[in-house]
Amino acid sequence: MKAMREPIPQAPMRKIMKPAMVTKRRKLRRQRMRPAIGSLYDIMHNHAGTGLFARPLFWTDLHTKLLNCRFVQLPPHLTPIPTPPSSQRPRKVSRTIVSIGRELDTLMATDKPIMKANILLKYQAISAVLSTLYPECFSAPSYPGLGILFGSRYHQGVVGNPLLWHRMDPDANLTSFDSTTTLTGSQPVSREASYSRASVDVVTDSPPILAYVSRRHIDYQRRNCMLVTKSSNGEPNEPVLRLQAHRTKKVTPKNANEDPYYFGIMLAIAQKCVYTDLSAATNFKPRDVKVRLLVASEADNAFLVYTGIVPGALLSMFHEPDTAPTCNSEVTIEYARLPIWPVLGLKERLGKALGSDLVGHYDDSLIDTFRETVTRAPQASSKKREREALSEVTNGTFCEDYRDQSNNPPGPKKRCVGVGLVR
Repeated sequence: MKAMREPIPQAPMRKIMKPAMVTKRRKLRRQRMRPAIGSLYDIMHNHAGTGLFARPLFWTDLHTKLLNCRFVQLPPHLTPIPTPPSSQRPRKVSRTIVSIGRELDTLMATDKPIMKANILLKYQAISAVLSTLYPECFSAPSYPGLGILFGSRYHQGVVGNPLLWHRMDPDANLTSFDSTTTLTGSQPVSREASYSRASVDVVTDSPPILAYVSRRHIDYQRRNCMLVTKSSNGEPNEPVLRLQAHRTKKVTPKNANEDPYYFGIMLAIAQKCVYTDLSAATNFKPRDVKVRLLVASEADNAFLVYTGIVPGALLSMFHEPDTAPTCNSEVTIEYARLPIWPVLGLKERLGKALGSDLVGHYDDSLIDTFRETVTRAPQASSKKREREALSEVTNGTFCEDYRDQSNNPPGPKKRCVGVGLVR
């Protein structure tokens, strides 16, 4: 009998733990939110690839067209101007007129390069001019960086640094260490005094009432929007320079008076008026906001005043870009040109352009000449004897009382009474 083979011992079977079945979670697809027809998102979707989401400095005529903004030119304010004098004798000019003329020369100068120091000089010049012409309306301005709120995101400083004036508080204490607060309209205001004036009488938290920009500065920013470095051998980078020139040409408006950048500034100022804290987008209260913009045209030696009402519907569109406006969101910006020369009559011409609700009403027939009214103090009666003319003294006698001797008879001789004598 064959020997039976012993079974080969086998290792004990280990219990294999099968991994638990993991149920894959179904990915929740986010529901695609379609923006409302007519909203900002809808406008950007319909014009994809055109670069609409850009800084206001690079806005084109397409932006004003899609946002329903139009410019309306008003007749220029050419009057009043002083009549020429009838006589050949030159007219005496007050010191205030001379001071304003110097500030206007600084403001319209084009011979100096655009640098930060020269820009500040121009800001100081326009501040001195407005504070001299309208001391009760315009005080020390500020130039904070303006931004635009789009949805829940605030884009700080994308609008630039226009000069802003805020409304003055009539109940504030006007006492200041600077003498500018007590000057009247007929007294000249120095540039440093008006620009560094204490802000005790200015409500800095109040909405801006006027903004100022320089057209020459805007053109400079567009031409130098890109920092072009030189090549390795030190020569200019011609391809990049040509690209920059082409880009500048595309964003330069055909009509310089109807620059879309002005609309961007007015929109940013209007947003500043309807938010308690613009950077946090809190307490949004949509309403129609009236905005004024003063532009200096150095090439024409003129001012351009832009006035427009930014409707609350447009502000709501930027607050909720996916929502269509419920009412009319059209913006109409009216602008008028006025020459700066002659200085006499500039207060009235600029006042008519700014509006009577801001600076008051001015009559064309009455021109403020800024004459200093000097009132002489009454002379106190002197106890000293008046000196006689030299001719009267030389022609007369050396006697002290020659006039009394010739006209009046001699009186009785007075007796000298001694005081303090003991007899």
